[in-house]
Amino acid sequence: MMPFNYKGKRIKGIRNIFLLKNIFLAASWALITVLLPMAALGHESPIISEVFLLRFIYVFGISLLFDIRDTERDKTRNHLTLPVVLGTTVTRYIVIASAAIFILIVTVLYRHQHFTESMAFAFMISALLLVVAAITAPPASNFRFYQIGVDSLLIVQWLLVVVAVKFF
Repeated sequence: MMPFNYKGKRIKGIRNIFLLKNIFLAASWALITVLLPMAALGHESPIISEVFLLRFIYVFGISLLFDIRDTERDKTRNHLTLPVVLGTTVTRYIVIASAAIFILIVTVLYRHQHFTESMAFAFMISALLLVVAAITAPPASNFRFYQIGVDSLLIVQWLLVVVAVKFF
């Protein structure tokens, strides 16, 4: 719950508003990791909106994996998350669909002069890792899987792209 009242009632926390938490989280990550660095460096990339969208979709998928982990706890707390409302299987399909959309955007960008074939390959590998995580995500807290595996997906994606840019 938020620490604010409106007409004598506590305002719902962002976690309690269906899908808003996931959208807010993905948009925040995309803003912080794509738009702010570009603005700070004074870059005006012709594909900045596409890269922002890629980051948004990828983080959205990751956030849904954490909702799968928290399904039982969210049910007891009456938090309306995608896995609570639609089930973990449908949520997995949505994560896989987000990875497919991610790959589709990468294939379109790959024809752009600022987006190399090796970068496209690195992004596609990271999307496939997201799919693997969606398929294997246990619906309960598992430290190694979530805190190490899922949390590191963004770092792995970054490393793949750095290697693609620097060495290929």
